Amino acid sequence: MASAFADIEAGSEGTFAFIAIDEHTFKGCVIHKATDLGAHLIMLNTSGVPSEFILYPMGLDRAQLCKVIWRTDEAIGAWFEANADEGYNMPLAPVDSCAKPTTLLQ
Repeated sequence: MASAFADIEAGSEGTFAFIAIDEHTFKGCVIHKATDLGAHLIMLNTSGVPSEFILYPMGLDRAQLCKVIWRTDEAIGAWFEANADEGYNMPLAPVDSCAKPTTLLQ
């Protein structure tokens, strides 16, 4: 049986990320596992996360458009909608502003 998580991306486990709830609201999560097809995300509460969202992984230069394929109270299985090599053409302002708040003041 094939699995979307058969070939885990190196360095993806335990990466912190933000999920865009809307243009002003973000929810933190941890990428438990990820491949080029999707990711297993862990968070305190999945309520409020829409069926399609943008995932902003910390430390990566691209955002990823995702679609929920399964969910529990504390985890989401997400399918990557765009090609994982290209990512989603979205600015990383929410991640950068959280990681380096002083750059916004300059």
